[in-house]
Amino acid sequence: MIQPIVVWFVLTYCVCISHVHISKQNNGVATILAISLWLVILAPTFTETNTLTFFRDVFEPNIISISISLLCLLVTGIALGLFFQNHIEENDTAQYIFVLAAAGALSVYVLTVLLFLPVNIDQCSCLYGYYGETCQNSCWADNGAICSGHGTCATNGCQCDSFFQGQTCNSCINQYNYDTNCTACNQGYSLLYQCTTCTSGRDPSTACQECFDGYLEDTNYNSPVLGCTVCKENYFRPSPDPLIGSYNAFLEFGTICTECPTENGNVCNGHGQCQHFLLENINGDFEYEGVTVLGQDASGACACEEGYYGPTCIKALGFDGENTESICAGHGYITTNYRRNFEDIFDTFIGLSCVCDEGWVPNVGDNACSCKAGFDTPCTECAFGYYLFNGTCSVCPGGSFTSACNMKNAGGVCNNDGSCTCKVSYVSGGYTGEDCTTCVNHNFIQVGDACVPCPGAFSDGFSDACGGHGTCITQSRLDMWATTDLASDSFSLYFSLAAEPKSETELAAYVGTCQCFDGYSLDATTGICV
Repeated sequence: MIQPIVVWFVLTYCVCISHVHISKQNNGVATILAISLWLVILAPTFTETNTLTFFRDVFEPNIISISISLLCLLVTGIALGLFFQNHIEENDTAQYIFVLAAAGALSVYVLTVLLFLPVNIDQCSCLYGYYGETCQNSCWADNGAICSGHGTCATNGCQCDSFFQGQTCNSCINQYNYDTNCTACNQGYSLLYQCTTCTSGRDPSTACQECFDGYLEDTNYNSPVLGCTVCKENYFRPSPDPLIGSYNAFLEFGTICTECPTENGNVCNGHGQCQHFLLENINGDFEYEGVTVLGQDASGACACEEGYYGPTCIKALGFDGENTESICAGHGYITTNYRRNFEDIFDTFIGLSCVCDEGWVPNVGDNACSCKAGFDTPCTECAFGYYLFNGTCSVCPGGSFTSACNMKNAGGVCNNDGSCTCKVSYVSGGYTGEDCTTCVNHNFIQVGDACVPCPGAFSDGFSDACGGHGTCITQSRLDMWATTDLASDSFSLYFSLAAEPKSETELAAYVGTCQCFDGYSLDATTGICV
């Protein structure tokens, strides 16, 4: 940039010095010529927008180059002046000396300044709002403000304020909302985590617009606008409050709606009540369709039925399903066992065991506390519902205590060899099978594991029930009719005698009732045909 200026300076200087030495009368011409040349050089500084100044941007960065240039030019100018002076005086020798001196000084100038010490000028300072080598880039945003009003323009572009980003600072970092000047999050994101994750309960896979599966599908409570607050039935939302029973669950799962403990695919194993987010008859925060809401006061713990223990309501060892006296074979009490995890702060439930009375063993398994024995001696006695064989106690068919051989329904008794002797009674029921839970013939109705006689039944004949004037419909009879056609007990015989005959498919809905013969009707009180 400076080379053309230097060339003009050289020519001007040389001409001026020469004229000074040639003739006193030509000083005015030399002065006018010098002024004209410098006006040409300096004119752009007055006619064009320019942030450069001679002293700051030209002289200071090139003080050595300019000093050497001035010295060389001074010598060149004086030598040329003396050359012309001696030319007038026709002193050839002096002319040659001064020409050589001027040429030498000018050569030194060219070599040292133009080649070895090039002139440097700092880059022009751009007007505020522009940047780049030639100020070709702009920090102005579409809204007419520099860096959108959220930053400053520097030599490499916009330097954005905190939480702003973009070439002109026209967007927010993370998921901050630009309309709030990046002070609040976009819908569904949490300010607690600097708008990088969803608010509690929202599913990141849906861009935080939908709730996780554990939340109630009711837009009155859970929606993209309202957020995710209310859990489904049998779900709870762990609390960060250490005083709330769900605090440990909070440490493990966070505060999203979490399913209550399950066992065998059932909440609380089907034998307990989970203290969940929505719970009846408990005073809570508000009601949802008549159901009181516990909210984060819900612990998510199972309140187990009698005979069931642990976090998921596991059946107690030896429990027959009805009598708590059967727990631990009636000779001990149940205890829950946990394993301490050193990797984290949570203990893991590992199962149930029995603390047996003195002299009763073992303490685990289905036969817990069923064997009376000494130390390292065989069993000498077994608990009720178990039988002794070769020094060991084993549970009777059907289960322990009154479940053994279906004793709770008077189905049979357990023998010393582990077999069952079943009973048949048209008062208490008729049983057969390995564990005495199967009805003995077609005039007994299966009700759970009980076999109830048909109304008026006194034997297993086709018409030995229903007052002798009808047919008792049982599942075993329907099964027989589907495969066997006995003359004395067949579907065709029933169909020919019935007052209102029905198909086999229709009769499946009448199991346990009497179908009266033609000419008889059913007594609603006794259930027999009269």
